[in-house]
Amino acid sequence: IALSGEKATGYFDVSKTGLKAEDTYVFRSTINITNPNDQWSGVGFHIRGEKDGKVYTVAIQQEAVYILDRDLKTGAFQVVTFDTEHFTNKDEPYTTGKDYTLEIVTSPDKISVFIDGKAVLANVELAEKRTPLLALESGVADVSVKDITLYNVLPDGSGTGKPNPETGAALPVVAVTVAAAAAVGAAEKARGSLSNLPNVGGAFCSAHALSERIKNV
Repeated sequence: IALSGEKATGYFDVSKTGLKAEDTYVFRSTINITNPNDQWSGVGFHIRGEKDGKVYTVAIQQEAVYILDRDLKTGAFQVVTFDTEHFTNKDEPYTTGKDYTLEIVTSPDKISVFIDGKAVLANVELAEKRTPLLALESGVADVSVKDITLYNVLPDGSGTGKPNPETGAALPVVAVTVAAAAAVGAAEKARGSLSNLPNVGGAFCSAHALSERIKNV
């Protein structure tokens, strides 16, 4: 998926995954921000919530990596937390034009963010339990996102919500819509289309390592 300087949001159909609000799951992709075009732009991923409603967003911008609690209907948002030490900040921003592996682990009440295998934000507490959601938001940056995969993770049964993915499999993820914020035609200018994204499948191979990294942070 490639977006070129357009304010566009793409929603993925996760209805066939069987994920519920109480589930833990992992979103993984390769991201490349070739030109942010603005300090306050980059790439964002809505991970839990409702389309056009309240969502939790992981936003990667030049000055920080954020977790936001947003209301897409009103435009209101709160910063849950942010990090300026482990990946990017205004003095030492991320490298444009470089591929980074992004992994987001989310349980009903926590979220962790890894970039290139390094914990950027770990076990950040979420105030509300929200339904599974997966959406891409580009801001006004030139962004490419590829190797998109969603995995289920089985809880450890202790009630802590920590991932313990001894078993798990890739879930079917189908991209269904692209909605431009400014105009419908903006999405058509994007280089690529969410509707061309294939279903994903295969064995889950990295969640155990993710859970160990979370525990060790």
